[in-house]
Amino acid sequence: MAKKERTDILYYKDIKAQKKKISFAIIFTVIISIFVLQLSKSQKDFIYVVPKIKNFEILNSNIRKYTLKNIVTKEEISNVKQINILNGSIFYNVPNGEYLVEGSYLGDSDEIDLIKEKDWEKVYLNLEGVSFSQLEERFLNILTLCLIGFNIYLYMNTRQKLPKKNILNFMFFLVTLKIFFGLRIDPSNNILIFVDFFVTRFLLFMLIFYCLKNIFPKRFKKLKKLIYFILAFIYLYNVVIGLIICSPQVLVYFLNGHITFLKIISFARKYIDLTRVLFFIFLITFMTYKNKIKRGNILSWIVLWITYFLLEFSKELFPRFENLGYFIDIMEIFCVYWALVFYTFKIYSRNVLRTILYSIVITLSYVSLFYFKNISQAAIVLGVFLLLDFYAVIINKIMAVEDKPIEEIYNRLCLIDNIKDFEKFLKKDLKKALPLEDVFVKILINKKEIYDYVEENPQDTNIIPTELLKNKNYDYAYKIGFNKNKEIALIFIKEGDEPLTIGEQNFLLDLSYKISNIINKLRLETLYKGLK
Repeated sequence: MAKKERTDILYYKDIKAQKKKISFAIIFTVIISIFVLQLSKSQKDFIYVVPKIKNFEILNSNIRKYTLKNIVTKEEISNVKQINILNGSIFYNVPNGEYLVEGSYLGDSDEIDLIKEKDWEKVYLNLEGVSFSQLEERFLNILTLCLIGFNIYLYMNTRQKLPKKNILNFMFFLVTLKIFFGLRIDPSNNILIFVDFFVTRFLLFMLIFYCLKNIFPKRFKKLKKLIYFILAFIYLYNVVIGLIICSPQVLVYFLNGHITFLKIISFARKYIDLTRVLFFIFLITFMTYKNKIKRGNILSWIVLWITYFLLEFSKELFPRFENLGYFIDIMEIFCVYWALVFYTFKIYSRNVLRTILYSIVITLSYVSLFYFKNISQAAIVLGVFLLLDFYAVIINKIMAVEDKPIEEIYNRLCLIDNIKDFEKFLKKDLKKALPLEDVFVKILINKKEIYDYVEENPQDTNIIPTELLKNKNYDYAYKIGFNKNKEIALIFIKEGDEPLTIGEQNFLLDLSYKISNIINKLRLETLYKGLK
């Protein structure tokens, strides 16, 4: 059997095996969930207290307090057990009767009289932590809608370079939905809470799997297995939390018979979350390829990593800013998603990225000002803009392409007058300029020749992924076009142990665009000779 055929068989077997694993996990989850929900139906004698915080996931149980008191004596009932969970609190082993429920959150407080007559009760307290006027609420929602609009604008301007079948297209829909849940609406609806919870976890799992497949160093096989084990554990406790959102009786079931398991879940939710896994995947990848960083860019990368660290660990570093936590999570996911789009499909644009940074920082500045009620300091807004411009400069420095090597290669190729020599010398120059394992250059005389090398010709992108290549030994191929003819040449790329940096990818794109006129000239000369 030929090597190409063996590679194709292994590739499709791998996809089939992954689909089977996902299907098994879904079926297993549904069966276990139904079983646990049925077991917990008998739980009763508890009160579930929920604050009306306007963003769904406020999970820090250390900054709020709830008490259950005797409605007559106003004294706290001491023989009732309590645990704070998700964005509320559970009082269990509570018999029917009249009670006074009190709660406080970030200086805000509320209370309600309750007559418990059913097996269990759900009580809502009017706690927000930070209150806003109707005008301010509308303004915050307008900012969120602007971010949704900007996200869609970005996608509309880049979707032509994204293959239609790529998973990043579907992830865009989830990112947009996640931003939509940033609107300050009443989270008392359990369906909305669960949908938000599910969308966030599903999106983060997809981002992690995408990174493990496309950017994580291939040689760290044991470490990848450890990450998969951690993800399985995270998946387990997220299933449990999802069930608790659907029915607080599940929580009481675990409290009464599996308290140790519940404590492990609570600890894991606080310190071993999906965003942390994503952070460490990027960190490991970065440390693996850090030797490829130019000395002049070291400071710039340090600044970016400090920023990413502050975003990821903001809840621990700045516990007072808990109400900003949800919006920070949105911005972190937003930035990670678009960074992957730019990296994978080599569509980085300095002007576009600078616009992204301006929009993000402006949005964050206004939201933070409204959260902290500190509008009097105009210098804060000015400082945000200066900080924005600083980050734009250092990112441009990291991703800039050096023009000198491109000009040198271009000038040499201009002297070549036949296709075979052009393909040979371009291959030689690319292997010299970039750390590639293999390169194959093919100039296409006729448009139909492209189907000798690809299963399908994607019209909407210049990057052809390995799934569409007939030769699976290459990681991807660049499709070079000239004017209206989009298929005049192909450059097949097989990366080495270290994937190309963004700057090296931009080098390839800029060189491909630069030499397209030479390739077109050689093709036309060949066609003209064939007509004689």
